[in-house]
Order: sequence, then structure tokens, then C-alpha cells
Amino acid sequence: MSLSLQTTTLQASSTAAAVVYTAAATLNSTTAVVASSFVASVSELVADSANLVTLLQATGIATLVADSATSDSKKPQLISALVAGKDLISLIPTLRTLARQRSPALVLHVPVSSASDVSDVLAVRDSGCAILRSTSQQGAVDYALAASIAAQRLGTPIVHCFPAGSADSIEFQGYAAASTQEAIGAYLQTEKPSSESVHDVVSQALAVVVGEKRELVSYFGAEDAQVVYVTFGDVINREAIGAGVGVVQVSLARPLNSEALGQVVPASAKRVVALEHVRRAPTGWGPLFFDLALVPWEHRPILLNAVSSSSAGLDALTSEQLNAITTHVLTLASPAHFDAATVAGIPEDVNAPPHSQDEDEPNEATTVGAYGQLLRDVFGSRLRVANACESQSIWGNGGRAESTPEFGFGRLAAAAQERTRLVAAVTALLRDVSVPLSRELHAALAEWLGARDNPLVASAGAAAQISELLKAEAASNSALGDVVGLQAHFAAQSDWLVGGDAWAYDVGGSGVHHVLSSGMNVNMLVVDTAADPTAVQRGGARKKDVGLYAMNYGSAYVASVAVYASYAQVLQALAEADAFPGPAVVVAYLPQAASPIGVLQQSKRAVDEGSWPLYRWDPRHDPGSFKLDSEKLRRELADFLKRDSALAAVARATPKLSAAIAPVSVEARAGDRLARKARGDVDALMAGLTVSGPPLLILYASDGGNGEEAARRLARSARRRGMTVQCMAMDEYDFEELAYERTLVISVSTAGQGEIPTAGREFLKALLATSANLSETAFAVFGLGDSHYWPRAEDAVFYNKPARDLDRRLAELGARRIVGPGLGDDQDADGWEAGFGAFESDLWQALNLDVVSSAADEPEEPPARTDEENKVISNFLRGTIAQAIADTSTGAVDEWDGKLLKFHGTYMQDDRDVRAGRLARGEEKAFSFMIRVRLPGGVATPAQWLAMDALASEHGNQTMKITTRQTFQLHGVLKRNLRETM
Repeated sequence: MSLSLQTTTLQASSTAAAVVYTAAATLNSTTAVVASSFVASVSELVADSANLVTLLQATGIATLVADSATSDSKKPQLISALVAGKDLISLIPTLRTLARQRSPALVLHVPVSSASDVSDVLAVRDSGCAILRSTSQQGAVDYALAASIAAQRLGTPIVHCFPAGSADSIEFQGYAAASTQEAIGAYLQTEKPSSESVHDVVSQALAVVVGEKRELVSYFGAEDAQVVYVTFGDVINREAIGAGVGVVQVSLARPLNSEALGQVVPASAKRVVALEHVRRAPTGWGPLFFDLALVPWEHRPILLNAVSSSSAGLDALTSEQLNAITTHVLTLASPAHFDAATVAGIPEDVNAPPHSQDEDEPNEATTVGAYGQLLRDVFGSRLRVANACESQSIWGNGGRAESTPEFGFGRLAAAAQERTRLVAAVTALLRDVSVPLSRELHAALAEWLGARDNPLVASAGAAAQISELLKAEAASNSALGDVVGLQAHFAAQSDWLVGGDAWAYDVGGSGVHHVLSSGMNVNMLVVDTAADPTAVQRGGARKKDVGLYAMNYGSAYVASVAVYASYAQVLQALAEADAFPGPAVVVAYLPQAASPIGVLQQSKRAVDEGSWPLYRWDPRHDPGSFKLDSEKLRRELADFLKRDSALAAVARATPKLSAAIAPVSVEARAGDRLARKARGDVDALMAGLTVSGPPLLILYASDGGNGEEAARRLARSARRRGMTVQCMAMDEYDFEELAYERTLVISVSTAGQGEIPTAGREFLKALLATSANLSETAFAVFGLGDSHYWPRAEDAVFYNKPARDLDRRLAELGARRIVGPGLGDDQDADGWEAGFGAFESDLWQALNLDVVSSAADEPEEPPARTDEENKVISNFLRGTIAQAIADTSTGAVDEWDGKLLKFHGTYMQDDRDVRAGRLARGEEKAFSFMIRVRLPGGVATPAQWLAMDALASEHGNQTMKITTRQTFQLHGVLKRNLRETM
């Protein structure tokens, strides 16, 4: 495309039009223009360009990027887009993805005319993109072309912001020169060094465009300045700078060249001020201030932050106003921030619309913390914080009842019910053809009904429009009464509950559980303010991991964020939580510290060390539902996996170790394996010469004794069939022998939330880690579980999970499945034994051992007694319970007495945490009993409560629970204390 531009066209065009023209024409990029307000100003310039794409929404850029990434063209792709600053937040996921993929090249051109526009640009500063700012009309075009060249060279997305306005002083002729075109092509073709900094590449690209070197970090002012102001692209009138004052103008804010900045600031500077023309930041401190905190100062000055959100830019500061700011700066002796406009006496912008609050908007306390302000910035008038989240409740100092999540959840549940009634009323109204509706009202209601959860369609403006139409017709149409009465719910709200880490100490009672289990579209923001987020506080009470607790539900969006560590990730998490059609939990870190630098340091330390990992988890995306956003942790994890993969590849390629480097223990173990294999071969040979059946290994991991009982039954039945049987707990078995076993049967119970019992954990770990070849092993697995233990449909995955995991892993290692996994269900009429009977029958039939040997030494096992038969012969449920309690040789009771005790509301248990250690020492399990109390009507007096609490402390393990059966349960009661406790 020719680079000719008519003078009349140039004078009538905006800077935005000139920027787009440069991108579309000079580098032949695919150019996107977002928002109709831009189209009129650029269409006349690029109407003859086939590369111009008009997008209705900024999110369409992601589609352009995806299409370009899958293009067959080998030519480097460049996408330029003109977007408004307010649309940048929606592009954070695209920027973060491109920052890692580095293809295609993307440049976003953003016109700025106010402090809010600059704030919108800096909101994406942690998304991995470079941020460049030009400050003049000619510079806008120069920097636009340099940004496009740098983006192609680096593969890093670049956000270029430039001053909005007319383009009456832009000179285009230099870009059309053949020498400029050749210089650009030659630079893009030069061989890349092993590493290039963004600062160097942008600087070099700018030199190619303008023909001379331009500094991206420049200083002007007194050589012996005591006070130095640092600005992001803002130009301060040089005539306004007084004695002892200097100014550093930074054109490339991300990544900031800290070394260059530290070098240009005079050593005489005692105070360095981040002077920012931005909207008041949610953290109270401007983003440039935190960049200054990371500069390696040779002589560290006092760092200050001056923020101005006035409509007048910093270039409008007079010498008197700047002197007033400097005088105030000299009075500050420690890090502080202040409003530069107020100090300079600049009046407030009278044209700024006043902010109005209504009942559903967050009160003043909502904006006390950084995250409350962030919610307001992201969602604006859509935000509805339903609980009174005053600062004292966030910082763990109590709070009103209205600050609790239960209160807010009740409000949101009521609002959801009202909106459901509105949907029903609108649906009935549109279906009733006898109701006269104007064409405009019918179309508006139909559009709302089809996209009522889309905030772009069901916006506050659209809701107001529908309300006006209803008002105009309601007087003459009584059928509109129900809809008019519910019209307050037309707008789609972003519903939030905001609270502190006090909610993490009782996730069940605090309301977190109720929100997650409800399935409603409610978002929770839980702010953790502890300096050490992993510390145990409040008298030793354990703080729960709310994020992990929420992920266990499997139906909630979960994110962990830290505003002082990654601002862009917080914005992305909040937007994703709002878009998720169900409950969402965002846990946010905001440590208490004496200074903002201390907050920054603690946040960075917690994130980098892993005590507060940044992540996002969306259960709808599988695989890829979990995204680790902590950059350092992700790099370390990638390095670890890379090393692990490399070692695994070496092990597969050269499985034998040299005798020169192999330790003696490895040689000895290799010899043992050969000896075991030889013994196995001899056993197999002898088995073939004798009449005995094949050897059988039976392993079990039991939670309450049933898993072991099933294994013992199989062992007895196998011996009656002439087999040589070994029967033992999983962790008692030498795992290295597994490859030499011919027939393996496993009986495993289900503990907790789909976990394997303690006696099988080490075996399962070894099985998951091994790469052994089990092709000569035949196996079968029987599992015991309760299909209704976790009643929700999404928790069905936990039913008999250990059995299914073992079955799948053994098959993956090449073992041959004898029969499919047998599943015993406690919900069956005969309990787990129903599934066990079918499994045992299929097993012996598959092994051709369904006929019992007549020479079996062991007698046939009598059928197990049913619970009803036990009751009949138990002497009115007495059995031998008294004798069992009097027996001090063991802390347990036998199986029969254990069943009888259940009829009395008492269950025998053991401490799983110490089980493995006690078994290893040859001790019996740490048995204790649970006692369920009879409490008529579920009503207890204060005296009864205190008595139960005393019993739990004196005879139990200090645990007292209230159950769904409306009564108390005592736990940890030893057998010798059963009678006295009852």
C-alpha cells in the first residue's frame, strides 16, 4: 500500500487515525479497530486497506490472535489494534497467553486523555506485556511504528498509549522514504543475540524509525537536585522547574529499566517522588511508586508518592504549583503519599459526575481495602456487596452481624428468588398474545429474556430503558403489574460477599459452606491479612485453606490472588469469578505492615516462597482447569519436571547402571532380585510337578475391619481350593516382590473423601511411582465403600475410589485383569457382602477353581449371621459386652460385640494417624469409642451443654460434635472409660 496522505485528510484526522494508518500501511499488519467511536475517524484513511477489521468488542481481538496463531503462513504475523483503555481488562487473558507463547506479535494502541485512561493502561502492567507511552502527536506515530517493529522482533505484546487529539502537526513523509523502509526490513532480518532486553529493542526500533537515538529514560533539571520527580511519560514544563529540582521522564514503564533510572538520578537527590497522573489506585499508592522501591539505589533516598487525578495534566503545572508540591515534599521524612492536586491548590474537576450511592452499593467501609476499590473499579454500578464488610471485620476485630456471610447470602438468595419471579412474569407476558404490547416494549423484553445474565445486554442502561417503556404503558395495561413490581431486578448484578480470614477458622459455621453447597451464582472475596498466611493463630485454632476447601466441592470457581504481587492477575480472577455461572471464591492476600514497602515485600516473599501461591481453578475446563500464576513457582516447577523427564528418559534408554558408579546397595538389591526371580522360577516348576494349585497373594487395606475380613474370607476359600496363599496388609508387603507375583487379589476399603486407608498408603505411592513391567501378573480388586456417604451427585467419584485407582494403575503397568473390580456397597440390603459374593464367584470361575477341592483341610465356613439373628441370640443386646469391657488385655472388642454396641449408639474406631507407627512397633491399633447421646427433641439446657463439655474433656479427646440426628457425639473415649462416661 502506498504511503501517500493528502494534506486535507491529515488536518481533519485524529492522532488515533494516524496511528492506525501507520500500523496498517507501513508494516501491512492486520489492524483491528474496536468501538464505533473510533471507526468514523479512521475509516477514511484505511478504507482501501484489506487489512482493516472492525470489532464490536475488544474480546474479538482474542479471536484474531487465535486465527493468526493457526495460520499456515510462514511470515511473522503482526496484529495492531486500536482500543479504549476501559477495554484492556478484558484482554488480560490474551496478553498473558501471548507473553508466554510469543506469537503472533500484538500491539494495542490506546488513546489517553485523562487520569482514568492512564490508570486503565497501568492496570495490565503485570500481564507480561510491555507498556510504552508517547507524549506528542508526532511521537505517537513514531512510537506506534517502533512498537510494531519491537513486537515482531521480541514476540512480546506491547501496549502503546498516546495522547488523544487532532493530528494537525504530524509529518508522514519520512516513513515513505525508501531508506526508512530498507532500514526497518534490515533490522527485522538481523540475527538475534541469545538475549535481548525489551528496553534495548524498543530503543533500537525507535532509532530506526526517527534516524537518531532517543532515550526511554531521560533526565532534565538541576545537576545537584535535592528533589527528583519521576513521571510515566508525562512532560513537566521545564520553565516550571525551580532550583534543586529534577525530573525523570520514563517512556517505557514495563519492563522498567531500573538500572538506567538509578543512573540518571543525581546522587545528591534526598527525596525521589513518583509523580503520577492517574486515578486514585486501589492500594492507595501509585504503581510507579512500587517500581521505584525495586530500583537498586546506590544511596537510597526517601521515596514518596504524589498522585493527581485532576483533569489538568502534569504538563499544566505552573512554577508556583510545583514549588508548593516541592515545599511539601521537603517536610516528609519517611515514605508517604499525598494528593498532588490538593497540595498545589488545583481545584477539583467540576465536570466530574458525583458518585451516588444507593442501598445496594457498597458503603464507605467497602472501599477501605484495596480489594473493595478493585471490585468497584472492575464492576462499577453492577457491583452489589450484600454484607456490611467494614474494615474491622476484614482485619479480624469482630464486626456487626450484617458483616457475616450468612446475612449477605440471605439477601442475595432473596434477590435471586425475586429475579426468578421476574423471569416467570416476563415469560408469561410475552406468551400471552391477548396482552397488547408496543413493538418497542415487546422487543426490549424479548431481548432481555434471551440474554438476562449477560451484563452487556442486561445493563443498567437497558434496565432503565425497559422501565421507561413499562411506565409509559402501565397506566393503560393492568397486565404489566407483576413486571412493574419487579422491575428493580432487570439489571444483571455482580453479587459479592466480602470478609476476612476469620471465615477460614470455621468454614462450616461461617457461611462459606452454605454458599458453596447452594450452587447459586454468588461470589466470595476472603481477604487474608496475616503477615504469615500459613501461621496457626487464635489460641492454636487451625485456619482452613478456604481455596482448597472450595475446590473439593468440584463445582466452584476458585482463585488465589495478591494485589501487591500481581495486579493484572487479580483483575483477571475477579472477572472470571463474575463470569462463572455458580459459586466462586477468591482468596486475597493483604498483609498488615507498617509501610507500603513492607506490604510489597511481604506479598512478594509469600508468593515467591509458595506460602501464598497465585492460581486460578475453573472446574469447567478439564484438562487445564488449574492454572498456576506464580511466575517463580511455575518456573521452578517447570525446571523440576524438565529434569525429572530427562532422568526418566535416560532411565528408559539405559536402564542398567555401570558397576563403576553403582553403589554397593544397588548391586546387592539387584542380586536379591535375581535370587527372588530364581526362587520364583523354582516355585513355578515345583507347582507344575505337584498337585497344589497356583500361589495367590492377597493384600488388604482396611478402614474399619471389613476390608480385612473380606481378604481373610478369600484366603480361606482359596486354601480350600488347594492354593498356596499369602494374606497380609498392603504396607507389610515388600513392594519390590510384586513383579514376581503370578496372581494378586486386593481388598481395599474407602476412607475419608475417596482416600485409601492408612495401611495401604505406602503401597499405593510405590505403585503410582513405579515403572515396573507387570505383564506376568494377573490381578483382581475388590473395594468396599458407601455410595451415599457423600450424597451430592458430583461426589460420586469418591465412591470406592481406591479400588478403582488400584485397578486402573495395575492395568496401566501391564498386569492382566482376571475379573473387573468388585464393588461392595454398604447401602445394599446385605451391605458390602452382596457385592463380595458376586465378586468371589466370578473370581473362582475365571481361575477355573469354582469347584472346591475335596481334599481341603479347612472346613467350609458357616454363613455369616445377619443382624437380626445377632439380636435374637444376644440376650436383649447384652451379648458379652460386659466381659469385653472388663478385659484389660486389649483396647478393642470383638466383631460381634462391636456390632451390638452399634445398636446402643456406640462405635469402635482407631486413630488412623498413628496406626502405621503402632503396627510397625508390633502394637495394636489405638482403639477408642464414639458415644452418641440420647437427646429427646434435640433440646439441651445450658447445664447439659456444660456437662457434655466436661465429659468430652475428662473422658474423651476434647471433641464434642453436634450431629444431624439432633444430638451430641463424644469421641476418643477409651474402653475402660465407657461405663463411667455413659
